[in-house]
Amino acid sequence: MKRFNSILLIAVVLLIVSGCSKQENVKWSSFGTPITLTEVITAKSILDNPEEFAEKQVKLKGKVTGVCKGSGCWLELDDGSGHTIITKSLDHSVTVPSDCEGKYVEVMGKVMIIPAEVEHKAEHHEHGEVEEGHICPKPTILITMDGVKLGESIK
Repeated sequence: MKRFNSILLIAVVLLIVSGCSKQENVKWSSFGTPITLTEVITAKSILDNPEEFAEKQVKLKGKVTGVCKGSGCWLELDDGSGHTIITKSLDHSVTVPSDCEGKYVEVMGKVMIIPAEVEHKAEHHEHGEVEEGHICPKPTILITMDGVKLGESIK
């Protein structure tokens, strides 16, 4: 019985340490409004059932796999579900650094469905200097970037 209690204690300590170490080894920077939602939704859930989430506030977590090289007004989020989704600041009030690819990210925003026939207007997408060949995505489903937290590993 004593051996069982020792093994159980070690298992509990390891679980606590592994859960805490992830958060302690990340330095976070915040942009826009504070993220208040706790439930995390997957990109796959949104992309599979966009009407269910349309106009609703959601929170996603993942890694930045693409970013606007101009003003930082959009980013592509890979949440590990096998799908990526574009998050975008429609009014450019929330922007992220253009070198944030590969960083951890949490995004809170509203799910928007944009009909394919709606043209993305250039006058609503201003940029400063951009890299040659820079192309902004034109998704039909996106998440507005209301609040963003970017994290990088601390070694």
